[in-house]
Amino acid sequence: TVEAASRSGQVHLAAAAAAIPTGLPLALVIVASKTKNAEVLVDFSDAVLRGTCSTLIFALAMAFAARKHWTVPQMLLISYAAWFAAWIALKVAVDVAQRKAE
Repeated sequence: TVEAASRSGQVHLAAAAAAIPTGLPLALVIVASKTKNAEVLVDFSDAVLRGTCSTLIFALAMAFAARKHWTVPQMLLISYAAWFAAWIALKVAVDVAQRKAE
């Protein structure tokens, strides 16, 4: 779908197709099928939220780099670096908040 949309010049459709959450529902079904423990699903959902927020940061970094006319390798490098930094920062923030709540 992404390739066909891109080939026909429909970049907005290609972007939407790339962003459709297909892996998350599948992962939820797989994780849920392996446990009866509701806390596992809470942990899974929290990790998905952290990953999704990090992916938003990835997209923001990519948009920034595109506006600066960086090359694709440069765009990917800064975007993945931003994703990783967000992933770590969110993990630390959640850990600190949980310790304060205890």
